[in-house]
Amino acid sequence: PGLVYRTKEPRAAALIFSSGKIVCTGAKNIDMAKVAIEKVVKRIRSVGIPMPRKYDVKVENIVASSRINANLNLEEITFNLENAEYEPEQFPGLVYRISEPRVAFLLFSSGKIICTGAHTINDIHAALKKLKEKLESIGIKVKPMKDPKEAFPIIRYSTRDLTRLLPGTARSMRRMEKITGRSDDMMIIRGVNVFPTQVEEQLLKVPSLAPHFQIRLERIGRMDQMTVLVEAAANATSAEARSASAKDLAHRFKQMAGITIKVDVADPGGVERSQGKAVRIVDKRPKETD
Repeated sequence: PGLVYRTKEPRAAALIFSSGKIVCTGAKNIDMAKVAIEKVVKRIRSVGIPMPRKYDVKVENIVASSRINANLNLEEITFNLENAEYEPEQFPGLVYRISEPRVAFLLFSSGKIICTGAHTINDIHAALKKLKEKLESIGIKVKPMKDPKEAFPIIRYSTRDLTRLLPGTARSMRRMEKITGRSDDMMIIRGVNVFPTQVEEQLLKVPSLAPHFQIRLERIGRMDQMTVLVEAAANATSAEARSASAKDLAHRFKQMAGITIKVDVADPGGVERSQGKAVRIVDKRPKETD
């Protein structure tokens, strides 16, 4: 739902929303972020769109990285520290959260540490100090080291992206069409292949609904039931508006995919947010065994 505008100096990206909200990412420090936002506002104003002369800039998240001279045993750290999560099948890093300041650390076996969620530089220093104390309390010697820049080629096989090659032209390289989805995100509902992107496409066409959703799959009897949990927009929270929004989305999806779905409209903020990749599908159907 947002437009991406990139600035070269300072190097940053701005997400511009129709509500007037602008989110700046990629800047190296707070001052550079403010300069980037100022340039974006001036550029929008230059095309004839009225923009306020005064506006507040609020820091929502600071990401910092560091490295210690140690090979970390992530499984052992998970066992000894509370609020630590490590699922190597899903993500190679350990996630460790502290409540004061409220930040999250990503720890990797190489010794690299990423801190995210801080609002000030002081929060980062305080959080790193607490992390150092915690690691040393379980016998890990923390010795900071310079984090060198690393560059290496990456070749990916079997990415599971769904697309197609476009017809050949005079160019020496074949072009690829826009990626439509991923094969591992595909759901089979009553014999029909369904992708989360299809739900998102129809959801964005209903102005009375927010662009957040989660798909829940259940098996009732012998039939699969697909329920889409969405959020009401801030200006459409009445019972009548929710009912109309649910019917509108269900009708649009029926016309597009050919299957009937159930739509539940929650309050604004009712769809669970994720720290990393959004959890779009919750499959509660029984697993089939051979």
